[in-house]
Amino acid sequence: MKILKWLRNIGVGIISFIILIYLIVFSIFQISRYSSRNEIVEGSNIMKLSKGPMEYAIVGEREPILFFHGAGGGYDQTCSLSIKGFKIIAPSRPGYLRTPLLDDWKSNEKVTEAYVELLDSLGINKVTVGGISAGGPSAIYFAMLHPDRVKNMILISAITKSRQNKMPPYHKPLFDYFFGEDFMAWIGIKYVNYKPEVILQKPNNLLSADDQKILLNDSVKKAKLFNFIRSSYTFYKKRYSGHANDIVQYANMVESDPLPIQIPTLIIHGDHDTNVTYDYAQSAAKRIPNATLYTIKDAGHLAIISHFEDIQEHIIQFLNTNSDNIKL
Repeated sequence: MKILKWLRNIGVGIISFIILIYLIVFSIFQISRYSSRNEIVEGSNIMKLSKGPMEYAIVGEREPILFFHGAGGGYDQTCSLSIKGFKIIAPSRPGYLRTPLLDDWKSNEKVTEAYVELLDSLGINKVTVGGISAGGPSAIYFAMLHPDRVKNMILISAITKSRQNKMPPYHKPLFDYFFGEDFMAWIGIKYVNYKPEVILQKPNNLLSADDQKILLNDSVKKAKLFNFIRSSYTFYKKRYSGHANDIVQYANMVESDPLPIQIPTLIIHGDHDTNVTYDYAQSAAKRIPNATLYTIKDAGHLAIISHFEDIQEHIIQFLNTNSDNIKL
């Protein structure tokens, strides 16, 4: 009997300990989630357009750049990479965060009308248009279909031609049922922050070996990298439908040669990019008549972080050369 009582007490103790740990982790996650939600909501605005609401943020001053974020992003990803000294207009593309994936906004062609309406609502006539990675198609279609609204174009590590990607599977992780939506994404972000060597020392499709060396010795850029990761995966479920739609739209990319784009275009790409490979930049430079390709030697997909000063300098030079001093 004493043994049974002893075993029962041990069992109760183990169960109590598990429940305690669960409650602690659950509470920390929910508090973090609430804080992140407030941060995202407070950092952006909602513009009510004719088809539906579009989330956006504006940071900086001077010449306006309508800048489209990459896969897994949202307005917050763009703002985490903003170019100092320029007014960045950063919409969350359809299916990301608080911009719904409406039927009329699924294709790269149709959603350009919404971006025009957004600019009209903000009282902005002409912009430089930019896109990073999966935001490249949005910039290209906007420039093609609304040349009267665009002065210049900037493409950074951008998708510029058709490609076939596997649809990212989304199966709700088991632990999300116990702790709440996106718990495992939260754990992943915490893990990368706790063990930065996972991304800074091991091969991956975001950073080249040269990028990793730079970031390991630069605390400011390292912080920028982790901010980018956080802004790409926090509330991942709220970004998934946009990411999935991007993959569908990649296959429909126009590949005419030349592309019907006459504006000055700056293409920036690392020649060691294994995510959006260097041939995308070469293709765009060949097919866009007034394009300049700036190659960043040995850089990977997130060259905008590892080589931020260099890229910023080239963007400033490019805009100073091709700017008509756009004013709001």
